[in-house]
Amino acid sequence: KFMNKPHIIAVNKIDLLNKSQINEYKKYVEYFSNISSNATCIYLSASMRKNLSQLKKEMYALSIKLDKRFKSSLLTKILNDATESHPLPMSNNKKIKLKFAQQANSDQLTITIHGNRTGKIPKTYDKYLCSFFAEKLSIKGIPIKIIYSKQENPFI
Repeated sequence: KFMNKPHIIAVNKIDLLNKSQINEYKKYVEYFSNISSNATCIYLSASMRKNLSQLKKEMYALSIKLDKRFKSSLLTKILNDATESHPLPMSNNKKIKLKFAQQANSDQLTITIHGNRTGKIPKTYDKYLCSFFAEKLSIKGIPIKIIYSKQENPFI
């Protein structure tokens, strides 16, 4: 499953296409990029050595982003911004509350979100949160996995 791995989309042999063909091709590749962790797309010609340095720079930048750790305070602020911009739906006339977020120790970027009624969060909202975190953390091309931790009320 490459969708769970950091990646860059590199398109080779663009020297064989004219300008209009390249633009048409870009539409398809950009669509695929948006559904695959918003990966960076690089159009290159290996034989003409066009954009190879850009590919190297992106590979280096991606490797740096992989090892980055984010503070819980930053992730919680982003979580609060996301829920303010697009509030969670109600579940059985009760609010779903997301309290804080933290980065899990993992080989991929995993964010654990603590709250109540987290089992009622729709998949669409999960995708929204992944996109929101990726944009705010500037981590294009790195998939985010979100895990919800339920906090049960001990007084019920």
